[in-house]
Amino acid sequence: MAQVLHRCATATDIGPETPTATSGIASSKRMLSVDVLRGLCVAGMVLVNFPADWVLRYHQLGHAEWDGPTATDMMFPAFLLLSGFSMVYSFASRSQRGETRGSLARHVLLRSVILLGLGLILNAFPSFNWHMLHIFGVLQRIAFCYLVGGLLVLGTSRRRVRFEVNIWAVVGFMVLVLAGVWAAVRFVDVPVYGSWRFDHNGNLGAVIDRAIFGNRHLSDWGGPERMWDADGLLSCITSIPNLLLGVLAAVWVRRGGSVAKTMLGLLVLAAALIGVALLLNPYLVINRKLWTDSFTLLSGGVSLGIFAMFYLWLDGAGNGKKKVQVMWWQTPALVYGSNAILGFVIYTLLLGFHGLYRLPGAHAPAYWLPGATYAKLCQWIDPYNVSLLYGLVAVGVVMGLLWPFYQRKIFLKL
Repeated sequence: MAQVLHRCATATDIGPETPTATSGIASSKRMLSVDVLRGLCVAGMVLVNFPADWVLRYHQLGHAEWDGPTATDMMFPAFLLLSGFSMVYSFASRSQRGETRGSLARHVLLRSVILLGLGLILNAFPSFNWHMLHIFGVLQRIAFCYLVGGLLVLGTSRRRVRFEVNIWAVVGFMVLVLAGVWAAVRFVDVPVYGSWRFDHNGNLGAVIDRAIFGNRHLSDWGGPERMWDADGLLSCITSIPNLLLGVLAAVWVRRGGSVAKTMLGLLVLAAALIGVALLLNPYLVINRKLWTDSFTLLSGGVSLGIFAMFYLWLDGAGNGKKKVQVMWWQTPALVYGSNAILGFVIYTLLLGFHGLYRLPGAHAPAYWLPGATYAKLCQWIDPYNVSLLYGLVAVGVVMGLLWPFYQRKIFLKL
């Protein structure tokens, strides 16, 4: 199956393998920007899923209700981009050690199956009602994107002096995916609903999910009849380019140019993607729950732009030639980033317990925060800041549970 807990000086997470910075010093073979940004993504997922009140919270700390993006909507696409980025380095490292393309493909398949199974188990927790099991989810989407992206990169790669990604094959596949989904949404005439629908129940993705998986295996977000799913099959397909954009970023970084030129190239591509997304928006709405083409482009551009700035900030000084000192304030992000899959599992289990148990007089939906305490806090602190504080406490709790693993260099490894 998998090496579940691995004790070493390096770590891997949900994304492909790359050694992580530990003990205050980052290896010169490491990109601190990847570790820190990945950790911030996971910590951000914890923050936005633990508000004291789901209504009285800052708009940017929640997913958009429907059309239009929020800061929260950018977290998961950034994680996918980092997974694609790490994939290239993982394949190159393993290839250099003599692993064949076939063994790498088997590794991709095994990892995807494990991620899928783990995601289904976490979805079933705590009731384990398999009859109503929610099929889709975060880990399931990562598994799907990693499987397709990994096999594409391996199947089209060139192995000369070193492992080389076939850029044109990757770009062509990204265009094919986005154009194909657009054409399907635009021209497929679904009975009753028709074509070119972007509402909750009538969009093509929801129709496909209901037909293949049945309503009972979709998300509770789809209402009492479970008519749609924010992580459905069609949206998984359009999120593959987010991961492949990370592959292209890794190719650009690996070429070995100056940090300034590398960052500039990433920012130019990021700006172009964002610009195209905004131009398309009046015609093709930016919608995270449907993961429309315009959202793919926007989130990909934002993720790439943020990564470029982190790359200049954290890796620019060393330029890969000398060790980079890890500052104390970067450590919390590294705690999350070096054990991302374990952090995700812990916070998902906490969410399950969070909804299962409730203190007497607890304020809904913050089941562990008594109503009297919530009311008192709201007298002193703005209710929106109470929700923020509650989320920050959750971030601290998960980090506290991850800290012993980080200190002992124990990492959940697939």
